[in-house]
Amino acid sequence: MAAASRQQGDTLLTLFYPDHDNFWLGLLPGVPAVLAFAISGRRDHLPRLWRLMRWLLVLAQLILLFWQPVLWLQGEPLTGVGLTLVVLDAVALFWLLSNPRLRACFLPHED
Repeated sequence: MAAASRQQGDTLLTLFYPDHDNFWLGLLPGVPAVLAFAISGRRDHLPRLWRLMRWLLVLAQLILLFWQPVLWLQGEPLTGVGLTLVVLDAVALFWLLSNPRLRACFLPHED
């Protein structure tokens, strides 16, 4: 039963993420977002770290924005999915830097 489940897991991974070599590397840019989510409930107790989280998210978004063109320069084919990712990364970065409500979320809470 376990062998069948393992083969099915590999098949599903191949279906949703065909490039096995970069799978774990592809998860790394999400670590700052997970960390921000994890400490968001304690942001009043960790105000310095919470303010830094915004800039960590901006840095992660910058890395994502430039990662795809680097892959293209290394010979990956230019696809619609890749172009969509670059556009969405640019929009997310713009939103992180310019949205006043989002910026206010990372400011110290005043009572």
